[in-house]
Amino acid sequence: MKLTNLLRKILLVILAYEGLGGLLGGTLLILGPDGHYMNIPPSVLHGEFADFIIPGIILTGMGLLTTIAFIAVLTKHRFDWVLASMSMYGFIIWFAVEIAVVREIVWLHYMWGLPVVVGGLIVLPKISFENKNID
Repeated sequence: MKLTNLLRKILLVILAYEGLGGLLGGTLLILGPDGHYMNIPPSVLHGEFADFIIPGIILTGMGLLTTIAFIAVLTKHRFDWVLASMSMYGFIIWFAVEIAVVREIVWLHYMWGLPVVVGGLIVLPKISFENKNID
């Protein structure tokens, strides 16, 4: 098996895992903005947000983007690596902001964050900083 095929399969697993997690977690935060479905008190937000509705909407959006990226990578769509890059680096920003807001790192950050770092490393060589279509 070629290395690129192996990396693509690893990326697909990460996209599926993070996409489903984002959709489920975001939906639970929207449906229970007081955090009761996830057993997280709003006090962990340290007043940055009144409740979990805005984080839930953002997380659901990230889950949707990641699910779309999964489908694009699976079908080898023309924009598959662009969408996967947006997803992985979007989640890296999500985790950085989340850690800054809650002011601590818990085991869930490792469980959900480490796969994102791996995915970010996989897509990094595919990011092109040069647009050959510019005149």
